[in-house]
Amino acid sequence: MVLSTLMLTPQGIAAERELSLASTDYPPYYGKGLKNHGPISEITLAAYSRVNWEAKITFLPWARAMKEAKTGRYDGISGIWYRKDREAWFVFSDRIYPNIVGFYKRKGERIAFTNYEDLSPYRIGVVRGYTNPPAFEKADLQKQEVTTDEQNLRKLVKHRIDLALIDKEVARYILDTKFPHYAQFIEWMGPRLETIFLHLAISKAAKHHERKLRDFNRGLKLIVEDGTLLRIMETHGFRLAQPSR
Repeated sequence: MVLSTLMLTPQGIAAERELSLASTDYPPYYGKGLKNHGPISEITLAAYSRVNWEAKITFLPWARAMKEAKTGRYDGISGIWYRKDREAWFVFSDRIYPNIVGFYKRKGERIAFTNYEDLSPYRIGVVRGYTNPPAFEKADLQKQEVTTDEQNLRKLVKHRIDLALIDKEVARYILDTKFPHYAQFIEWMGPRLETIFLHLAISKAAKHHERKLRDFNRGLKLIVEDGTLLRIMETHGFRLAQPSR
């Protein structure tokens, strides 16, 4: 009876509309040090707020964020790519915003490819722990692992690799904020390898996980339709066209 009474109080009702999310640092999309923790974090909170949920995002190292969200310590993860194997632990929201993944190369060097075999002569920098395009992962290529995207761009400038696999906006952010002088040496190389969308993932171990996902999708739809999502992205310096759902 005491528990039932608590749930009927304003405090109990409010607690039923709260959820905790884990995230990590992946600027310029999201990160503890970004304005409003980055556009994806801001969109996630705005979508939930629109449908009367209060969400809180805690920033953790990626491996810890995944582990604790899988177990239900957090209700889910804000800003994650869909991969089939992750369905064992999570249900995924509608698409939030696209990542464009491809290569950076040194200016003046002629590198072109139509299939992965064309890339076999080149040393390609990748970041350990990232989930790269599946076909790229399976290809027999000269892949060199580092721990950060910054290291790959540095190696590219110093001729220690020939290509750096990276998200286009992540590269732009790094060049703008950390290595502006690198822009005279390296450039984006088309075609893109993959366009992959960021999602919210709700843990299957979380209480009422289906409702939490359904309500987020409803809020996301509302902020897409009234232009809030694009305004948030533009405030953070993004200029892409409105993403399709």
